[in-house]
Amino acid sequence: MNTRAKKRRQGEEEGLAGDMTPMIDVTFQLIIFFMLQKFRTLEGKLSAFLPKDVGVSISASHPVPKLDVHVYLAKKSTFRWVKGRKVWTGRKLKWKVNASWVRTKAELQRLLARAVREKKDPKRPGHPLPVTVHAHGGVLYGEVTETVDTILYAGFEKVLFAGGRAR
Repeated sequence: MNTRAKKRRQGEEEGLAGDMTPMIDVTFQLIIFFMLQKFRTLEGKLSAFLPKDVGVSISASHPVPKLDVHVYLAKKSTFRWVKGRKVWTGRKLKWKVNASWVRTKAELQRLLARAVREKKDPKRPGHPLPVTVHAHGGVLYGEVTETVDTILYAGFEKVLFAGGRAR
C-alpha cells in the first residue's frame, strides 16, 4: 500500500471516533441539576391549591345544598342558512328547577326570583345557594347562555355547570 492510502485510512478512522468528554460533562451537569431540584415540595403543594370543600380529601364528603336547573329541548325546530350561519325557528325549551317544571322564560324568572329569597346558603349566610345548570341533548349554547343570564338576573351569585354523560 502506498503511504497516501494509509494516511487517508487513518484520517477516516480518526474522524469516526469523536470526543465524548463534552457529552459526559453535560450528562453529569443534568444529573446534578435534577438532584438539586425540590420536586417533592411542589408535588406536596398541588393539592393545597384546590378549594377546601372540593378535591382530594380523606374526610367524608357531605352533600352541598344547591339549586338544580335542567334545560331540555321541548320542541325541535328547523333551520335555514343566513350568511353562513344556522338560524333556528320554532325551538321551544322547558326547564326543571329542582322538582318544578317550567315552560316559559317569564315563569322561570318568577320561580328563580322566589327561590333566591327563600333558599340561602348555610355556609355563607345572606347569600343564595349555588345553582347547577344541566344542559340536556339538543340544547344550544346560546340557550344555555340565556338561561344563565336569567339565573344571574334573578340574583344568584354562583353558577356551576354539570358535566355531560358518556354515550
